[in-house]
Amino acid sequence: MNKTKSWQVAAASVALTTVFLFAAQARAEIHSRSKGMIVMEPRDLPDQARVPGSSMFLYSDQHGTTYLYVEQQKGRQLGIFDVTDPAKIKLVGSAVLDSPGEFQVVRPLKSRAMLLRFENGEGVLDLRRPSSPHLTSLPAGADAGGAEDVASVETNPETRTAPHDYQVLDLDARTPAVLLTVKGVHSKVVNQETGTTFLLGSDGLTVVRSIHPENEHKLALLQARGN
Repeated sequence: MNKTKSWQVAAASVALTTVFLFAAQARAEIHSRSKGMIVMEPRDLPDQARVPGSSMFLYSDQHGTTYLYVEQQKGRQLGIFDVTDPAKIKLVGSAVLDSPGEFQVVRPLKSRAMLLRFENGEGVLDLRRPSSPHLTSLPAGADAGGAEDVASVETNPETRTAPHDYQVLDLDARTPAVLLTVKGVHSKVVNQETGTTFLLGSDGLTVVRSIHPENEHKLALLQARGN
């Protein structure tokens, strides 16, 4: 075999391998029997989703973009994901926080911020630039418990539990079947608008998508933009 033909065979082999790997990645998501539910494991998401986290919360800005913030490195880092379209979750980046430790999100504030509670106090996470959040102190004399600061009722509260294995069930099957067992889940957030469930476990972030509400939400957005 001459050198030209050898090169052509090698190139074809590389191309076939690339196609195979792409197809394998495309098949990595887990689908329910009716295709009404899709489970995306950490390996199906951006690499940052595999970093263990301690808590998370959702935030939608004035432009209609929805972000998922995952508290990592014991409160010193936030992984930031654009989850506006659950089918195309993107990594926005990560933010290093000057944090005294792990925190819990208490509620949103009027000034596009989140009130946080630490073990020994409270602080404010400034989200006026959602891709570059930073910590600030409560203004002097501010009443952290006062209703005047509340922007709205928290519609996507985080559920925190002791770490446990969480089974994602396919209820569309003739006999309910386990689609996936997510190890060590300790935090869950549900986006009611898209029907998306975010699970934080020992292996990182897992996303459970409900296709019907997801498609309805996309249709509503298209109709709103058309008016």
